[in-house]
Amino acid sequence: MKKIISVILILALCLFAVGCSSTSEVAFDDERPWQNHKSEKCEYTVKQLSADGTKLGEGTYTTTLTVNPGENVTYTYKTEFEFTRADGGVDKITSESEFNRSLLCIKTSKETDFSGNNKKNNYRFEAYHDSSDPEKMIVAYEYGENFENTKTLSSRYVNYDNEYLFCFARAINVKSVGEIKVVNLYESLLSGSIDNFGLYYHAEDSSLTDFKKETLNGWGFDTEDVLACHKVSLRRMSAPYGTPIEVWYGKEAFAGGNAKVPVKIFYEAPKAPSGETDYTITYLLSSYSVED
Repeated sequence: MKKIISVILILALCLFAVGCSSTSEVAFDDERPWQNHKSEKCEYTVKQLSADGTKLGEGTYTTTLTVNPGENVTYTYKTEFEFTRADGGVDKITSESEFNRSLLCIKTSKETDFSGNNKKNNYRFEAYHDSSDPEKMIVAYEYGENFENTKTLSSRYVNYDNEYLFCFARAINVKSVGEIKVVNLYESLLSGSIDNFGLYYHAEDSSLTDFKKETLNGWGFDTEDVLACHKVSLRRMSAPYGTPIEVWYGKEAFAGGNAKVPVKIFYEAPKAPSGETDYTITYLLSSYSVED
């Protein structure tokens, strides 16, 4: 994962490119779960805790997903992340990317902008098909504090990018179980080559009691304090293996909203080499809205 700012960003900045081959049945839903509205906005609270429950930091994370209509429909995905560490330091990151409807293939990553001393990690890129080889994708990077550096890589993988990992997983059919080849585009930028690894997907029925009754009722769920979900585990299948990222997607559509909304994201980081819990990171949905 990215070696930037602080470990909290392992979730805020998962950059992946996902290949079109898999070792078992990993399939997309026939319809994109967010396509019923022009735009969808999700706001989350973020908390990082040590193994003994001590607060290491907290913040907010906002995603805005917009449908761009036309002959070839595309989606724009914007994110805003702000996190205050226990030492008082503040990390801020914004990003924007565009991807296609058909294969959810990334077109451009317009900008990922870091705050303060971390601006050296700024980057953006454009991905496009090689005119002489339609099966090859070209990824043209610009990076650095003022995007002064350039690098071009090629790949035969369909490219995906950004925090969009959780959006991509949202589109996978929950009956899927298996491994799909993925690429971490930031690692590829650093290493100078497109490196792929296996990402294992598995979903199971679950429920959450993290939300108050009035919150759930406001989202259109007639329940006291339990939200039915599909719990999805995303695990890296090659070194460094780590522990899975867990994402809870609402089983039912929000009132007047979309389906499979990501309501909670959780990661438990292990210590090396013991494997004991070092810290946990939790993203919990606090506000949801759509526009037509």
